[in-house]
Amino acid sequence: MSGWQITLAAMEGTGALLTLVGVISLFMGARSRYREARAQLGRALQLNLEEAAERATAQSDAERQAVYELYVSRHLANGLPRPAGYGHSYQPGYETVNIMRVLGDGALRDLIIASLGVALSGVAGVLANLFPVS
Repeated sequence: MSGWQITLAAMEGTGALLTLVGVISLFMGARSRYREARAQLGRALQLNLEEAAERATAQSDAERQAVYELYVSRHLANGLPRPAGYGHSYQPGYETVNIMRVLGDGALRDLIIASLGVALSGVAGVLANLFPVS
C-alpha cells in the first residue's frame, strides 16, 4: 500500500467525518430553534388567554382599550406573536406552528438518512482506496 493510497483514504475519512458533524449540528440547531419557537408560541397563547379574561371583566370600552394596549405592549416587549383581531393581522410565527412541528419531526428522520448515506459513502471510499482493483 502506497503513501498516496493512505493519504486518499485519510482524506475520504476526514471528509465523511466533517459531513457527519455538519449534519448533526444542523439537526441540533433546527431542534433548538423549534423548541424556542414552541415556547414563544406557548407564552403568546397564555398571554392571549389572560387578555381575554381581563377583557371579559372590563366594564367600559376605555377599560377594554387599556387592557388591549397593555397586552399589545407585553407581546411586543417579549417579541411574541399576536393573533389577528382588533384590526391587526397575524404576525409571522403565529401561523407557522404547524410548519415548525413538521420541521422538528422530520429533522431526526433526515439526520438518520443523511448519516447512513454519509457513512456508506465514507466506508466505500475508504475501502476503495485501501484495496484498489488492479
